[in-house]
Amino acid sequence: MTRFPDYSLRRARAGEWTQLAEHCLRFHTWIPTEAERAVAFDISRGLRCPSTTLPPHTDEPTWRRLDRLGNWAPMVRLALRASGLSVPFEEIDAADPTVALTLMDLLKAVYTLSEVTEQWRDCYTGAETPEFLDQLADAERFFSGFGSVGELFAAVASGNVD
Repeated sequence: MTRFPDYSLRRARAGEWTQLAEHCLRFHTWIPTEAERAVAFDISRGLRCPSTTLPPHTDEPTWRRLDRLGNWAPMVRLALRASGLSVPFEEIDAADPTVALTLMDLLKAVYTLSEVTEQWRDCYTGAETPEFLDQLADAERFFSGFGSVGELFAAVASGNVD
């Protein structure tokens, strides 16, 4: 399996942005526009992939787990491009709580991590290291399940943040 050394940095940065988004939603310093809610709704609906367990999905074959995660990048890329942003990004800045948050900020942060999971899927050879399996499990928890970015997009879409 190809090693992606920037996973940890991208995961940390995406985590910063999702925590900031959750905070801003909870304290009403970010009230998503109707357009942002519609995009978040489409993303949350478009990425529903049922599983019989909560992440990590160790009961499933690795290729299936990678396929589920690999779907995030094209969906987020489409949303970013439809908004007029160019993709991919070289790097994403650290979350800044003093600047007004937008859905595009969150999408850019999520995209940088989903780009890695898309590469994992596209380069998967069947070789699995313990480090890779740990990162795969972490990515699954980030994108789906309780407290995930998937739930965050559903909250943005519905306006229900509590």
